[in-house]
Amino acid sequence: MRSILNLVLDHGQNFFLFSLAGLIAILVTYLIYWISNRNAYIKYIPPFLLIIISIYELYLGLPKITESYGLEKIMTFGVLFVAGFVSLMFAFILQLYRKPKNKKNKAKKEKKVKDKKEIKKENKDKKIKDEDDDKIDYFNDVYGG
Repeated sequence: MRSILNLVLDHGQNFFLFSLAGLIAILVTYLIYWISNRNAYIKYIPPFLLIIISIYELYLGLPKITESYGLEKIMTFGVLFVAGFVSLMFAFILQLYRKPKNKKNKAKKEKKVKDKKEIKKENKDKKIKDEDDDKIDYFNDVYGG
């Protein structure tokens, strides 16, 4: 237990770095989502860019993993990948909780369409009834009914 605590304390700056990168990525994702008038797909651009750049950093760092350059690239990969993944999950959450702008207007439009359909149906029924009444009146006039 003590060795785990020592390990955490030795790498405390890395935890801060990962947390800060994740928060910045979330902030950028939300700002882009807000600026784009809550466009459904633009908010996914920053996470995918971060993940692609992180994979490139891993590609650069793996061949030179024993050198300090390679270790720095691997660390950059970790920070960018975590930030991209956190931002991607945040974008998914935004998608789940996204509400349509004109939900009330949609309901009103649907109601108007239903009302128009009902009015047409009523007019058609009334027209058929009027025609039937005319036929009955004609029959009564002709045959004295």
